[in-house]
Amino acid sequence: MKKRFDRIIAAWRTFRESGRLHNVLVFLGFLGIATVFWFFMAMNDNVQRGVGVNINIVGVPDSVKFVSDPPKRMHVVVRDKGTTLIRTGGFRTPGLTVNFKDFARDGALVFNHADLMAALKSTFGGTALILSTSIDSIRAPYVSSRGRAVPVDVVFTGTPAAGSVIAGEPTCTPTRVMAYGPKNVLDTLRRVFTQHLERRNLHEPTEVTVKLHPVAGVRLEPQSVTVRIPVEPLVAKEFTVPVSIINLPEGNELLLFPSTVRVTAFVPMSRFSDTAVPVEAWVDYRDVALPTDKVPVNVRSVSGLSYQASTPTDSLEYAVVR
Repeated sequence: MKKRFDRIIAAWRTFRESGRLHNVLVFLGFLGIATVFWFFMAMNDNVQRGVGVNINIVGVPDSVKFVSDPPKRMHVVVRDKGTTLIRTGGFRTPGLTVNFKDFARDGALVFNHADLMAALKSTFGGTALILSTSIDSIRAPYVSSRGRAVPVDVVFTGTPAAGSVIAGEPTCTPTRVMAYGPKNVLDTLRRVFTQHLERRNLHEPTEVTVKLHPVAGVRLEPQSVTVRIPVEPLVAKEFTVPVSIINLPEGNELLLFPSTVRVTAFVPMSRFSDTAVPVEAWVDYRDVALPTDKVPVNVRSVSGLSYQASTPTDSLEYAVVR
């Protein structure tokens, strides 16, 4: 390795002392100067280029709310000398400024096509030729009246994973949003809705940011809410439940032995310590006519409070008292 390095050093010294290095450096210098001259000559030719332009709306009073946000950026295809385009858009993003008080009329900010082209000419210079723009004009309706707080309803479809339950209705934060718009529209606006949220196989509490469904002619702030879906694991719990009797004729009495049964059901974990009994048990008097000395027992969960109720006691002995 050392011998190879020594050979390289020796070759370099021979090349440097031969005068060829000077010739190479002179060639590279002239090549660099020629490249610079070529670049500037090329930049003096007209070129076509797409440029992003920021739109800045200034002077908007605090009392004004746009029903829908005006565009903040547009794309412009412009033709001009290359040096001019580099100067206007090569090192920074060009922008045009719209003064609110100059273009606000009859409840809308109106910046028509002529206004837009004049502003772009001012931005890119008088020699620039604007070939196309991504927007033709700007029209942004606004309101200056006070808003009104309206409640938000969550539109939700979902299913829990096995062994879990959606324990209650989804809630949102905030529960109310501000609505800005014409008075006749706000007077009829009672509530707003989220866009449809769908989730499947949920196994834990879930939070999702959801946009609000737009209302024509109205601005909502904020325009999205955080929806919380309460998901809990199910746990088994045993209850002692009194057995009720249905369809009992007036004047009759049905005695059950025993009058209570044990019922097992699954409940949300947060309700495990509740003292309320979320299951029901009953017998139907019409079943005593069967040729047996026992009557079948029915059990069920109270909707939303417990699930999959069952009992090991399928029937009870009875006596009819008339």
